[in-house]
Amino acid sequence: MRLTLLGAIVLAGLSAHVGAQALRCEHTWFSDGAVASRRCVAEDGSHGTVQVFDMTGAAIGEWGLLLRPRVANLELQFHPSGMVRRVVSRWQPDGGVQWYRSVTTYDRDGNVIGFREEGHDMHERIRAIEHEG
Repeated sequence: MRLTLLGAIVLAGLSAHVGAQALRCEHTWFSDGAVASRRCVAEDGSHGTVQVFDMTGAAIGEWGLLLRPRVANLELQFHPSGMVRRVVSRWQPDGGVQWYRSVTTYDRDGNVIGFREEGHDMHERIRAIEHEG
């Protein structure tokens, strides 16, 4: 199952408040009803966070979102059970030459089994780094 969190997940729209900042939160669930992922975005749509959880409810990953002007975004893919399978994080300020991309892969139990990051800044290409669990 593949869902992008920039607008495709509309499984639940809940509101939360952190300090004075109101947030809109969306969730995905495991088949037993436990929360598998949570995406919370500021009411003004400028920024937010995404968290993914294992089946015990423990957070196994968290990423920030900068949605104006679409600087940082995430794509989540899930195992059939609802457990996150793959997270692709992208960052490209102002659509310019600087960019960053990471891919984190999880097994069916929520353990990281792979991580790859690569990018480019204004001075040199950032070498690709790959880790396997």
